[in-house]
Amino acid sequence: MHRELQKRVCDVNQTYRKRASYGLALVILNSFLVQYYVSVLGSYVLYFFAIGVSTIVLSLAKPRRAVWSFRPNVFWILALSVIVINLARLSFDINTFADLVTFSAGVIMVACSGEDVSLYRKSFHVIVFMAIYYAVTVWIQILFTSFSDVFFSLLSEHNQDIIMRGQQSKSVYTGFSSNVAYTAGHIVVGILVLLLVFRSNRNNRNNWMTWFGIAFLVTTLLVTGKRSSIAFAIISVSIVYVFAAKGWQRKLYRISVIMSVIVALIIVVYAFYDVLQSIPGISRIVNSVIGYTSGKDISSNRISIYSYAWELFIKNPVVGIGWGNFRNMTIGNITQAHTVEVHNIYLQLLCETGILGFIVVVFPMILFLIASFSAVGKVKEVNSTSSDITLNKAVRFSLAYQIYFLLYGLLENPLYDHNFLIMYMFSCAIYVTCWRKNNAKAAVRFKEKLFLWKNGQT
Repeated sequence: MHRELQKRVCDVNQTYRKRASYGLALVILNSFLVQYYVSVLGSYVLYFFAIGVSTIVLSLAKPRRAVWSFRPNVFWILALSVIVINLARLSFDINTFADLVTFSAGVIMVACSGEDVSLYRKSFHVIVFMAIYYAVTVWIQILFTSFSDVFFSLLSEHNQDIIMRGQQSKSVYTGFSSNVAYTAGHIVVGILVLLLVFRSNRNNRNNWMTWFGIAFLVTTLLVTGKRSSIAFAIISVSIVYVFAAKGWQRKLYRISVIMSVIVALIIVVYAFYDVLQSIPGISRIVNSVIGYTSGKDISSNRISIYSYAWELFIKNPVVGIGWGNFRNMTIGNITQAHTVEVHNIYLQLLCETGILGFIVVVFPMILFLIASFSAVGKVKEVNSTSSDITLNKAVRFSLAYQIYFLLYGLLENPLYDHNFLIMYMFSCAIYVTCWRKNNAKAAVRFKEKLFLWKNGQT
């Protein structure tokens, strides 16, 4: 009888993992396609439908009573309530509503993360495939300009103007995307997956292909010319590289390796300045390094935006001006014809939601980051039944992307960009899986609730 019960529980778990893995992969796929829905097809409705269907597929695979087996999910619900409250405060805005939809999908993704790392296998493959796709489109833009112009003709005149100016100056390349930040972000997450999840120490064909993919994506990332993406990707990988080491001696050794590489790169920039200046995209990065070391402003005129956002916060310190409302107040004050974001998620949160909203939204971010730091190096290697992806590797990816997202938020808008936000919540979901897997009592309760739910018991 006991063996029969175990078999039935195993069958239920396998069914759950299969359905949930497809739902999760669909959510991740939509994070790469959102700009096509909105910028190319001009339809938020299509995006809402796509993300809604994929989220429903994911959520239906999860027993409702097991959702709250990880109590910090409540903090994400509170953060979500900040957007809901601000929707009620202001007149309806499709962009703010889209933020609510994306954030809701992210919260559901965290709640439905399960306790088996194999759940993420399909999603990791989707990430790598789409990262390579965007990287290939960058080279199409460089080598076959007339072909890429067909895609750019589908974008708005404003986006076309920005892309063409970057292309003509050979400083920024977007690929088949409406924004170089999106392209670079997609490539960065692909690099993190290949480097931290799929790479192994074995000298076999698959590992060589992984290293080839990493080299291709890194080269393409440099060519995009997106400076902040490159810098914060390097920092996030370096931090994980150090903290994953066992013992302080190894940590200090790895820190010395990183410092040596940085010094070597600076020497290369100065020694081969003329050569690097002729390489598309990389020339912008080189000029930024030279400019920064010589004391020049390389902030792309963000200082005036920061000053205006801070001014608005001082006038509305408690509850702010309303989520997503900063962009509506920039025309005539900061810009002449087009809206802009603050390009700093923390300052924008203060400006739009005040001190109260800032605390509610940022607290779970800090909580998950600290918890993920604690998990790296402590989580035991757990072999998945259907892949070579271990929990140890997955949680390192989770930490790396959380660091990247939070650092990137100092200079860009990842909290307000749907593709970045979905990927960030995906990384948080991985930590929740780590927590469940390494908490024996939580894992047992999860399996019991899953079995009872599938059999119609309460």
